[in-house]
Amino acid sequence: MQKVQRALLNDDVFIGPEGADGKFGPNTAQGVMAFKAKHHLGSTEFPDVGPRTMGKLDELCGGGLPPLPACKFIVRYGNERQGSACGPPGCLCNPNACGGGIQFDILEVKASGAACPPSLAGLQVTEQVTTDAGCLAVPPPITGTITLDASGRPVGGATDTYRLCFPRRLLDLNVMLIVGECTQTMTQRVFVGGILADTRTIKFRVLFRGDLSAPDFLRCDAVVTRS
Repeated sequence: MQKVQRALLNDDVFIGPEGADGKFGPNTAQGVMAFKAKHHLGSTEFPDVGPRTMGKLDELCGGGLPPLPACKFIVRYGNERQGSACGPPGCLCNPNACGGGIQFDILEVKASGAACPPSLAGLQVTEQVTTDAGCLAVPPPITGTITLDASGRPVGGATDTYRLCFPRRLLDLNVMLIVGECTQTMTQRVFVGGILADTRTIKFRVLFRGDLSAPDFLRCDAVVTRS
């Protein structure tokens, strides 16, 4: 049972504050049903670990399970949006720039493990972001600090916006039309109380297309994905 619990935690599925204790309690049962829903493994009404569920756990942990930290933090996100659906500072670039953006909320942080603090109140969430120069060398986004309340929710809410915008004048537009696209990747690392809790990849695929209605007759919007 502890192997199943460790695999669930490795997939960022919360199984209760007790963590991988080797007991199939109600929190682990909820975790199994959440895992089945996450990976579309049939009925989620019962917390059974059947062949499909066990097969998916083995698939995700085929390289072996890494050692669990004494306290595993799980960060839950939601409300992902792009384009005009984003709130300030927005996801759209100005008409003289190429690119785009993505926005999402940090909903809550949960802690699982015997060494976790009894309360998350006052813990700080910070981010480190690095970016490659797949399209153009740009500075990484500016990040801030979030403080959690006792239930693990950000005090006052928390929204992340990642945007890649670069001026058209820095590009050889003829070359870009021939190439057709470029891809730039940002890596987001989230720390809770100074401990690495989550790593995500944000990929900007900028597509260059001729468009008589666009500035310089070129449309160069980004398709943004996060995983």
